[in-house]
Amino acid sequence: MSTKTHIFSNKGFTLIELIVVFTVIAILSTIGTASLVSYSRTQSLNQATNDLVQALNSAKTFSASQIKVLNINGKTYSQCQNPAQSYTLSGYGVKILSQHSYALYIACINNNGIVADYPANLSDPTNGTFVALPSDVSFDSTSTNITDIFFPVLSGGVTVTGIGNAIVLKSNYNISPKTISIAQGIISVK
Repeated sequence: MSTKTHIFSNKGFTLIELIVVFTVIAILSTIGTASLVSYSRTQSLNQATNDLVQALNSAKTFSASQIKVLNINGKTYSQCQNPAQSYTLSGYGVKILSQHSYALYIACINNNGIVADYPANLSDPTNGTFVALPSDVSFDSTSTNITDIFFPVLSGGVTVTGIGNAIVLKSNYNISPKTISIAQGIISVK
């Protein structure tokens, strides 16, 4: 008489163990995704702030160096060198066009005291100096109402049109806003 013995292997996982592992993976994935989204939103605000500071510094530098031709993205803007118009360089600036856009411009003045900004249509998105903020970032008009930051030639100063001496960029999400201070020609970010 022979007896058969069955040996059961204990290799493998129980259903409870599998559920626990998948639950932990799901929780960690959710936390990671939320952190990534938050980081992405913060970076969007930081990048928009850095781009605006770069435009302001470019305007300041161009004005100090008295460059009479503005070359951006392969396009040239300036009437300051046009002898038929007899314009001279007045300076460079950054205009805040709307709650979601701004543009770098060059200003020239003629013998009659008439100032002309170039490019002529700053709000045209095809002009090369027009910058649209990311869709989740905007200028905070409740904190400040600055519409133009102008760096005149040779003065080393700055002329700010509007109320305040800082530009505030805010995110549509619960992220601390960024403040760009413009005091006596010095640009700083808080």
